Amino acid sequence: MAGRALARMLLSALSLALLFLSLIELVLGSQDLSIILLLASMALTALSYVLSRSALSSEVPVLRTFVVSTELTCSKCGFKEERDFRRGDYVFKPAGKCPRCGGERVITSIFRREQPTQST
Repeated sequence: MAGRALARMLLSALSLALLFLSLIELVLGSQDLSIILLLASMALTALSYVLSRSALSSEVPVLRTFVVSTELTCSKCGFKEERDFRRGDYVFKPAGKCPRCGGERVITSIFRREQPTQST
């Protein structure tokens, strides 16, 4: 990465130097050489831009993973239990009998938690 940054900086400095030389040649009256130097300066600027864009695209994006959970609540005694999300879960869906009082449980919330990232 440091090599690319140095190359971009050198290309930009060379491009500015060529632009400055182009202006000097224009003032001195050599329009043909001035145009050639200006085109070379523009080419180096474009190359520097392409290098900077390719450096951005080579970075690996951070992938975040989540665990989706479902909270079950008994409508009779208020007992709450958390379990992994299952396909077909939705809020207020009946979820069986309460293990504490035997009342009817319903799904009261579905939420996600971010898993801690593992450093490699």
